[in-house]
Amino acid sequence: MKQWMDRLFDKFGQHAILYTKNGYYELQVVFQSVNSRFWQNMEHVYSPLGRIPRGQYLCMLPAGVKAQEGDHLTLQGREFDIRKLENMYMGSKIIYVWGLCVEKGV
Repeated sequence: MKQWMDRLFDKFGQHAILYTKNGYYELQVVFQSVNSRFWQNMEHVYSPLGRIPRGQYLCMLPAGVKAQEGDHLTLQGREFDIRKLENMYMGSKIIYVWGLCVEKGV
């Protein structure tokens, strides 16, 4: 199954840069916007510097990535904070890392 996931990242993944405390890593990720009708995602919030984006994004990272909650991801010229990470298993093997991200405010 891990080989299948590696092929998925190679074929459908997007180039990203992961910034951690120990440096940065280039990798392929699968990234998807979470569109919901909940009030928290539709309400506009403004700061003195402008509108704060409220969108959330799901991210699949390859197994073995040394990411932690609080790390940053750059993708297509946009920056995202990683808020939640969980290893996804098949049996006892990690096949990918699931993440929840939010776009950094501007």
